[in-house]
Amino acid sequence: MDEDNLPVPWARTDAYNETPMTLQDLKLQAISYALRSKPLWWEKYKDNEIRAKWKAEALATPVEGDKLLESEVEYVLQELTGYEKMRDEATGIQASPPKTPSISSY
Repeated sequence: MDEDNLPVPWARTDAYNETPMTLQDLKLQAISYALRSKPLWWEKYKDNEIRAKWKAEALATPVEGDKLLESEVEYVLQELTGYEKMRDEATGIQASPPKTPSISSY
């Protein structure tokens, strides 16, 4: 097989039509899902005190056996703004991944 034609796992979907994700992406997705599962997260994430509490919890909580870096947790917290924009206020429907890795405690 020619070097230029080596398969790239992220360039296609699997049998379930899902694009493969790295373990790190799945870990970030798990924390994001946990935060977005909290009641009224779309209001609470804007409160600096609550945000600091969530950040401390996320930094202390292992995901798939590993703790996240501060920069990763910050990324997830900043991403909540985008998820809030996708949330339908009238129905409460919000974007969520179909499955997430386990979180040992949150």
